[in-house]
Amino acid sequence: MRRNLLLWVFLIFGLAWLSFLILGDIAYVLKISKEDGIVEYTTALFYLIGFAVGIYSLYHRKKMSSPIVIPVIWTILCFLFLGEETSWFQRIFNYSVSSVESISKQSEFNLHNLNIFNEGGFITDDGKINKMSLTERLFSSQNIFRMGFFGYFLIIPILWGINGKIKVILTRMGYVKPSNIMLIIMLIVFAFSFALAVISPIDFKPPIAESREMLYALFILIYMILYIKPSKKQVAS
Repeated sequence: MRRNLLLWVFLIFGLAWLSFLILGDIAYVLKISKEDGIVEYTTALFYLIGFAVGIYSLYHRKKMSSPIVIPVIWTILCFLFLGEETSWFQRIFNYSVSSVESISKQSEFNLHNLNIFNEGGFITDDGKINKMSLTERLFSSQNIFRMGFFGYFLIIPILWGINGKIKVILTRMGYVKPSNIMLIIMLIVFAFSFALAVISPIDFKPPIAESREMLYALFILIYMILYIKPSKKQVAS
C-alpha cells in the first residue's frame, strides 16, 4: 500500500487538476497554461527530478551489477524532454540559434517545434479525408511522443506477459514491468484528459494539452522512482 501511495496521489491530482481546468476561471487557466507558465515549468521540474533519479539509479545499479540499458534510456530521455520543454533554456540564458529558429513553428531552439513535425492542414478537405494531412499529423512530434509513451506503458507490458523471449531480453536490459494498478490508473487519468479535450470548448483545449504534458512527466517520474530506482528485491529477481 505504501508503495502505491504515489500512484494514488497521481490519480487524485490528475483528475482534480483536469476538472479544475474545466470548472476554473478561464482567464486564470489560460494564464498558468501559457508559454513559460506554471504548468510548463512544473513539467520541466518533473523531468529534472526524473533525470536526477536516473543518475542515482545508474550509480547504484552499477555498484550492484544490475542491468542498466533501460535506466540509461530513461535518464537520457528525461534530459532530452527537459531540454525540449525549456527550449534548452533559451529564454533563461537569452541566446539564439537562427539556423534552427528559422525552421521552427515557434521560432525557438528545439526539435519538437520544427516545421517537419508540425506541417499538415486539416484532416478533412471538402468533406473527404486528406491522406497526406492524416499521415503528417500521425508523425507530428506530439503523436510520436504518444506512440512511444503508450507503446512502452501498454504494449511492452503485454508482450512481457505473453512472450518469454521478449521477457528475457527486457530483463537483461534492466526493464521492470509496472504494476497492473499503475497501468489502470494511467489509463483512467489519460482517458479522462482525452475525453475532456474532445468535449471542451476550443479555449480550453490548449490548457488541457499542456496539462497532459505535465501529467506525462509526472507519470514518468513516478515510474522511475518506483521501478527504475533499484531495490534489493529487483536486484534479487
